[in-house]
Amino acid sequence: MAGLKAYWVDSRCTAPYEQKELHNADVYRMCDVIRGAEDVLVLLPNFSPKTQHEWGARMWTLPEALLARKQEIRFCSPDCTKTISKLAMADQVWDDEETLDGDDQPTRLLAEHYSNVLTLGRLELFTTALEAIAARTQNGSFSPGDIAYALMGLLLHRIAYSADDTLFQALARLSLANDSDRLIERMVCMFPPPTCHSQYAGRNPKQDKQENLFLALTAPDQYHTQLWDIEPLFQVAGVATEDETLILDSCRGVSIRWKGFPSMKYKRGYGFRKFIAEVLLRSGAYWSAL
Repeated sequence: MAGLKAYWVDSRCTAPYEQKELHNADVYRMCDVIRGAEDVLVLLPNFSPKTQHEWGARMWTLPEALLARKQEIRFCSPDCTKTISKLAMADQVWDDEETLDGDDQPTRLLAEHYSNVLTLGRLELFTTALEAIAARTQNGSFSPGDIAYALMGLLLHRIAYSADDTLFQALARLSLANDSDRLIERMVCMFPPPTCHSQYAGRNPKQDKQENLFLALTAPDQYHTQLWDIEPLFQVAGVATEDETLILDSCRGVSIRWKGFPSMKYKRGYGFRKFIAEVLLRSGAYWSAL
């Protein structure tokens, strides 16, 4: 179909499922294969809009299509073959809901970035990709940390897969691997709105509370601050495996004992205007009674 000597088919070229360690390594590093491939082909049973949207709604297919070397993806069915550009896929294949703040849809921004139409900064790329991938967790998510594993295909450094990782732990480890961006440190500084869980739950009912919180971090917080607006003055030294606790280094703080504050001394003045106003109010009530 592509006129090449060698092909890599995801259903045939990954380790057997029984060899879980090798199988997981192949699956979670599939984006590296896509990045180095000469051409990318998608095999579908037909070209109906429903079939295309089902393929585009899967969490793993989004980074694979974006990382293709060519700007056009070749879609093949038993009957014919057609090519669709990444920009056109944002309209035809990737069906995003309207964003809450009315901005461009995340997959549209990603398609424009990987089509060299615009350039997203690394932190902008992270937040946009996190929002786009998290919206697809109902299709193709097998472990709690899969959002981070799908996201790492778009970042510079990878992490090893761990079936015991929660989303928090996987994303924290991914942040430590890409330490130059200090992702998790910036997230700690965010102040998401108290209604973030219910606000984002309508998009994907299957998302749990933790996923909704991380999705809320892609939007401005209560101070209208984005991740790229923050410059952390501390760093994450480690991630606890039992209670999902971050170990922070150089984090300065002070304990405040509110009861220890001295009471303020003040003096209430009884001015002439207040006296006249009180007389008028009292006299008005008196004449009303008469």
